[in-house]
Amino acid sequence: YFVRKSGSEPNGVQLLANYCLGHPDSDLLFLPAGSITSFINHSPDPNAKLVWSDHPNNHKHWFDLPPPLLQEDGNRHLGLMMEVVAIKDIQEGEEITIDYGPEWAEAWNEYVAEWESSTQSRSAWPVRSLEYNNMFADKPYPLDPTEYPENLMIKCFLLVKKPTNEPPINEAGEKVRHWTDTGKTMQSENLFDCILTDIQETETSEGLKSWNYTIFWQGKSESTWVKHVPQKAIVFVDKPGTSDQHVANAFRHYIGIPDEIFPDGPWRNLDGDDEDDDDEESVDEAEEDDEEEDED
Repeated sequence: YFVRKSGSEPNGVQLLANYCLGHPDSDLLFLPAGSITSFINHSPDPNAKLVWSDHPNNHKHWFDLPPPLLQEDGNRHLGLMMEVVAIKDIQEGEEITIDYGPEWAEAWNEYVAEWESSTQSRSAWPVRSLEYNNMFADKPYPLDPTEYPENLMIKCFLLVKKPTNEPPINEAGEKVRHWTDTGKTMQSENLFDCILTDIQETETSEGLKSWNYTIFWQGKSESTWVKHVPQKAIVFVDKPGTSDQHVANAFRHYIGIPDEIFPDGPWRNLDGDDEDDDDEESVDEAEEDDEEEDED
């Protein structure tokens, strides 16, 4: 579970919010741990619904805990359980759907209407890394960085070894290494920033055209020239903050827990908050006015 921050303007909302369960009267958001539940779509005419589980491991006593107590270390574990229950006959191969709730549906309809009305003013959708990599599946990557889309950056999978046919240090005092494939080279921990500097056409064992590259690898304390880097070891990735999940004004809204099953108790801690805040502000302003009159 998470606690929504109220009374402040966020810089953005994570994509994770779309997979959380929530209620308009609560600042709690619950992220399902079951992976399959994240694929259940919304429908105004659903064939299933969410219910609280009667499993003995479902911590229903948490319903009576205020949100701050739910965040204590002793409660930081999976303890709540919900079930997806059919409300009508579901045929084999039929998609299972639930109703995300009126707040979600209203927010989605408003978002779609605003999106459609702004299509003329939006700029072209930027090329994403997956698309760009597919574009170069059968042709070499350009060496000139100015040819890359500005929202992309280039990375190389690198494990290297000393060359046997040339000096391991060049005239500039920089290391020279050859790319090697150990079976672990293409793992994420071996993915580094790199600069393509040269290209050589080659041929795969299947007789297909391919390319090897010489790349410049700037480490924390030293730089290295790596030769014979194959095309498969070079990928473009989206720069931080530019992928689809960071698109400005993207739709973000929790899936609604039905009101009839949401506990009546301390979890409903947003009900009437706005009115309380207005009253408190009025009292503060009145006290300031009294102080000013006393000073006069």
